[in-house]
Amino acid sequence: MFPCSRDTARNLALVIHEFTTNAVKHGALSVHSGSVQITWTTNGSNIQMKWKEIGGPPVKDPNRTGFGSNLVDLSVRAMGGTHVDSFSESGFECDLSFTNGARS
Repeated sequence: MFPCSRDTARNLALVIHEFTTNAVKHGALSVHSGSVQITWTTNGSNIQMKWKEIGGPPVKDPNRTGFGSNLVDLSVRAMGGTHVDSFSESGFECDLSFTNGARS
């Protein structure tokens, strides 16, 4: 586990909550056979998280940006980070990178 600022913890919790909510409603966690794989890599204060949904229904790139997407964008930027989302037939994936405590 890595120590982090309150702001980083709050923003990361918002992102994970949004991803989890979407997975339960629309993605891999909406079906019995689905799962989510989360991997972490740290290098000093640089942190990378990969969210990967497996075994769920096929997903499509959304045709609009909603509240949840905006929330994720703002939260990641508040952490001084970036994210790349992928909507493929095999499921939603997100590569998230941020620097711990970059903007506490």
